[in-house]
Amino acid sequence: MAELFSYSIPNLIQGISQQPDAQRDPSQGETQINGVSSVSEGLRKREPSQSLAKISTTDLGDVYIHPILRDSDEKYLAVVSKTAIRVFDLVGTEYTVTAATGAYSYLGSVVSAKSDIRAATIADYTFISNVKTLPQMDATLLAPTTARPAAHEALVWIKAANYGQKYKVTLNGTTVEVTTATAAVIVAGSVVTEVKISAADIAENIRTGLASVSGVTITRVGSVLHFTSSSAMTIAASDARANADITAITGSVQAFTELPTIAPQGYQIEITGDPGNKWDGYFVEFRVRAGAGTFGEGAWVETVAPGAEYRINASTMPHVLVRLPSGSFHFGPLNGSTVSGITLRKWGDRRCGDYATAPDPSFIGKPIQDIFVFRNRLGLLADEAVVLSRPGEFFEFFPETVTTTLDSDPIDITASGTRVSVLRYAVPYQDQLVLFSDQTQFRLSSGDYALTTSTATVTLLTQYEIDTRCRPVQVGGTIVFAQSNGDWTKFREFTLKGSGTSIAADAQDLTRQVSAYIPGGIFQITADDVSGSWYAISDKAGYTDRIYLHKYFFRNQGNGAERIQNSWSHWQLGGADKVLQILAVEEVLYSVALYGTEVW
Repeated sequence: MAELFSYSIPNLIQGISQQPDAQRDPSQGETQINGVSSVSEGLRKREPSQSLAKISTTDLGDVYIHPILRDSDEKYLAVVSKTAIRVFDLVGTEYTVTAATGAYSYLGSVVSAKSDIRAATIADYTFISNVKTLPQMDATLLAPTTARPAAHEALVWIKAANYGQKYKVTLNGTTVEVTTATAAVIVAGSVVTEVKISAADIAENIRTGLASVSGVTITRVGSVLHFTSSSAMTIAASDARANADITAITGSVQAFTELPTIAPQGYQIEITGDPGNKWDGYFVEFRVRAGAGTFGEGAWVETVAPGAEYRINASTMPHVLVRLPSGSFHFGPLNGSTVSGITLRKWGDRRCGDYATAPDPSFIGKPIQDIFVFRNRLGLLADEAVVLSRPGEFFEFFPETVTTTLDSDPIDITASGTRVSVLRYAVPYQDQLVLFSDQTQFRLSSGDYALTTSTATVTLLTQYEIDTRCRPVQVGGTIVFAQSNGDWTKFREFTLKGSGTSIAADAQDLTRQVSAYIPGGIFQITADDVSGSWYAISDKAGYTDRIYLHKYFFRNQGNGAERIQNSWSHWQLGGADKVLQILAVEEVLYSVALYGTEVW
């Protein structure tokens, strides 16, 4: 006769386990459907679902669905396909979406919406990125807008008026010499003569002496002469003191101090610096002060090298979905256009330097994999690079100056390791940024210092493969990510402990007891930190009507935290063919599901 055993089961809060009976915890079961494991209430039925609205009478097709959680009052779902965008609030009301001319061309190369489209909501803008469209510079716009100096244009600057000096200018073979008196006071017998000289007078004498040169127009302001011609001209200037007091300027000088404070508006000069250092040179353009006309006093400001592409092609960059004052939405590129009274921002131009001193951001020519905000900088992931804007200026990816390095410069840094590390996702975590590639995890941080180009570092943390279709999600004080395990999915919980150089990373397996329970094809995770739970859905055939639920609870916090709940189960939506989207907000789980040909 079989012997009977009895023992007490304190609760059923640990969900299911696929382990043998002898190894299974007494608080685990074999199957749990439509239940909730609660540390305070035990095992109970989940709350009933409630139909809010039918949003479509046909299958939505190949779409990417993105939640827009702007604030406590404005919460939406954006349904993005390659040809249209639809927006619904959380009770199913649809909002009108207008699009700029040609805006959907940006999404035209999408092959699979879930794989190729990325989205991120930052303040008023929801950025929508297509990884199949490569950002480019605008090759039709080359600096400068108006070429200066012109082909036949030059300046001569009388830098100083000195006694006993000889100033000489040769223009198209005609030479004029101006010789100053030997001293300010000349004594001849009993006659004492005071002689005054000025740079402006010397310049005027040179202008007068060269006025007869055919085909050349000479204009003077102060001690600066401006030469223009409709044909080629040759010009040279010298003095008796190794050109200390006069200089002729065409397109370049070696030092900034060789430039006058008077020049024509828009005149551009290259400061060559050290000829052996290609990063030492830069370009400046003259801006005449207000009221000084087109040739007068002003200042030199940095500008872009002639012939350089200076503008990012907005049609190849991530587009934005913006809510308008009318309540409708607009989709289009960030090109500075005005829509219903709202002026869209635009991607910042290269305003100084050349391709060496102010290079293109690393995302040019590479697919943008993710968009995020970190330390008040807009960030983009492209290939192995992390590119961060200037702080507080989310659309500026070029430096303000190339003459020095500023703490506010954009940050463009590469994550490298022994494996190919194409960065897929960035998750801000504590005071650092965790980067996920297909097989590797990195950390971007600046230690105990402000985040700048000189303090930013990317270090290798761990080497776990991830399922790139599913974005890692911050859950409480951890980051949860998915791994493809053949026909099944494994979830890991990524944590960082320590600080500075003694930081340690780990990714604990949350699915040890359910290794063949969660199907492959997981494409979304949503977390509800209030209730200590998170949810996942799959598009694998046979599992598309399920929502997988993980419940967790920690006793204590910080280094003394102890996990007392790691519960897995799933909910099944009766009659649903496919769960398309889930979103947890304030302990309410919203879902978008396909029932036959209708979407609810």
